[in-house]
Amino acid sequence: MSEPRGVTGTAVAPQPQAAGRASGDPAHGWARLVALATGAPAAAVWLRDGDRFAVADRWGGSGRPAEPLLRAALPLAELVRERGEPYAVADTRVADPDTPRAFLGVAVPDRDGRTVGVVAALDSRPRDWRPADYTTLRDIAGLVSAAHSRSPAADRSGALLTALLENLDQVMVAACDAEGRITLLHEAFRALPDLPGSVRAEVDREVAALFHPDGRPLRIADSPLARAHRGERLRDVQVHFRPAAGLAQVWAVNASPVRHPDGRLAGAVAAVHDVSAERRRQRERDCELAVSRAVTGTAEAPDDVYAAVLRALVGALRAARAELWLDDVVGGRSRCAASYPAADADPADLAAPALVAPLVLGEHRFGSLRVVGTTVDGARELAAGVADQVCRYLEQRRAASLAEELSRTRDEFIALAGHALRTPLTAIASLAGVLREGDADADLAGQRTALLSRIESNAAALRGIVEDLLDLAGLESGDINLMHAPVDLAELVGQRLAALAPPEKVTLRVDLPPALPMTGDRTRLSQVVDNLVSNAVKYSPAGGEVRVVLRGRDGVAELTVADHGLGVPAAERDKLFHRFYRGTTAHERGIPGTGLGLALTRVIVERHGGTVALDDQDGPGAAFTVRLPVAPPQ
Repeated sequence: MSEPRGVTGTAVAPQPQAAGRASGDPAHGWARLVALATGAPAAAVWLRDGDRFAVADRWGGSGRPAEPLLRAALPLAELVRERGEPYAVADTRVADPDTPRAFLGVAVPDRDGRTVGVVAALDSRPRDWRPADYTTLRDIAGLVSAAHSRSPAADRSGALLTALLENLDQVMVAACDAEGRITLLHEAFRALPDLPGSVRAEVDREVAALFHPDGRPLRIADSPLARAHRGERLRDVQVHFRPAAGLAQVWAVNASPVRHPDGRLAGAVAAVHDVSAERRRQRERDCELAVSRAVTGTAEAPDDVYAAVLRALVGALRAARAELWLDDVVGGRSRCAASYPAADADPADLAAPALVAPLVLGEHRFGSLRVVGTTVDGARELAAGVADQVCRYLEQRRAASLAEELSRTRDEFIALAGHALRTPLTAIASLAGVLREGDADADLAGQRTALLSRIESNAAALRGIVEDLLDLAGLESGDINLMHAPVDLAELVGQRLAALAPPEKVTLRVDLPPALPMTGDRTRLSQVVDNLVSNAVKYSPAGGEVRVVLRGRDGVAELTVADHGLGVPAAERDKLFHRFYRGTTAHERGIPGTGLGLALTRVIVERHGGTVALDDQDGPGAAFTVRLPVAPPQ
């Protein structure tokens, strides 16, 4: 048989047959259950009757569906019967009130596997059928099959209902009679403590473990079954099940009153779907999309990216708190780079068991994600996926920073060659020419010593620049090795300060411990002290003060060099440690320099496993703090 005209359909892979036990009329009541379980406004069951294929049961929201609707659905039902497998139509595209717009049918097999009927849900509007709808119809078709294969006198309706409750995989059913007494209950509901026997008794009592979506306890009077008993028709009402032990669930409930043919209330039925997995998958998709948007947004600042990632993670995992920890190489510690909610952490949260997802890409570890207070199933897998996206974002930032630094280094080296290198070279060449002319000029003979001194001075400046460049390149590439040995850092700092001998216009205040032993390269650490102190002196005004403080705490040596000089504009703070970079203040004031000192300091400190940073401080000047592990880096 060909597919009916005007139908847009999708064949569904055959589903495993469900076992079942049934009795009595093999179709009676199933259509109503199909409609309630799927939320469809109409349903029907067709069964083979000799050579005929006839409607055995039907149900509509306001009674029996009209004959024209069933006649229009018959070709689709026959298509299911011929194929022997489920068939779905999202939209028949026929604007006729007597023609179903959406159809979902499942074959009813006999015990030999031959199709003897069809169970179908019908909708007057276009509809995307859910996987749970297929499973529900498959289960009901299995029960109809079991009933059809047995003698009508073999069982009674009680056994039929028991079989129904035992064999529905994706739907749980509860029903009450006209008096509100609960007459039908899925086994899963029996696990609820102190379950009421009626929807009309103790209506203000709260049902244990059941809650509204906003967290309010669910009263008996507000339960979907009680509301249906009062005449309401409900679809996809959300109820949260939170047992004392085990995972929480989200239920979607369809409920409807049941009436006699004369309109009198016969009771109410509620069909409950556990949509926890579906909702969890949706939250996971939303989370992954939000994280992807955050980490791929080129205009976002890192703090904004971190906040967006943690906010999405907390929402998806229903967690109390999420934190991003980034590794600090100094002392092998980590620092909390961001948290959501952003308020200070509750000590109880910090002590609570947490889910931790490491941030590792290849052999590089960036840190970890920490999630507190989640009981959502699949939380570890989702956190691991988010951690992977964060790792790639951090790696991209690092690569972009390196590319930016390479471009900037090229431009600034050209500027250096145009000034810092050209100036001493020009002086050397000019002075050499003067000396050459002096051989024939007796008046210049007396100035030979002074001219040679100036040549030596410019040559030394040029040699210093070249040595700094070679040191910087060798240390960054690893071609230059550090000579680690025991060093008393307090003694080293004191010696370098004495050797530097700052000018009288600057007051030097020193606070050093008696000793601070560590392991490091004495020569390179001396360069660090020289660079920081000479910078502080150079930028200090007459009468200024330079403060040098050394402290040891928790296995880390902290050296702070502070001045009350020109300070650093906020826009330039992140550029200070780039090679060749010189601030606008230095250019405007004509302060000499190459822009290599702080870059070399950074590389030496990092090769020791430490960090150097410009501190935040009130008032003028700048303060640099070096943090070094006292034990050698591994």
